[in-house]
Amino acid sequence: MGQAGLGADVRTTLPATVESAHQARTWARGLLPRWGVDEAAGDVLLVLSELVTNAVRHGRGEVRVRMAREPHLVRIEVADDDPTPMRGRRFRSTRTSGRGLVLVSTICAQWGVDYEPDGKTVWADVAA
Repeated sequence: MGQAGLGADVRTTLPATVESAHQARTWARGLLPRWGVDEAAGDVLLVLSELVTNAVRHGRGEVRVRMAREPHLVRIEVADDDPTPMRGRRFRSTRTSGRGLVLVSTICAQWGVDYEPDGKTVWADVAA
């Protein structure tokens, strides 16, 4: 797992494997206390985990993660090499998966997707 920076803006790269969400959470757990993020830490970790899991399941290539501490929030960005637009699915309580973006939209102040010809970045702002 590559890592750069230890200030208010950090990045890491993860392989597209099932272990990546756990690796991302472990990485973020080391950052959040230094950023003074205590009460919102659970929300940040949940959103990060959901976005990384989606990138592994539905994206392509390595998963690039950026987290930035801003005055009243933590910005999470997760990028992959698949420029295919995300498809929304209708929420059904009987499904055992497919709730990730519903959780993200409930927890986050805002979130969205930026598309580039060679991939996409899903970003989310968690109040902190």
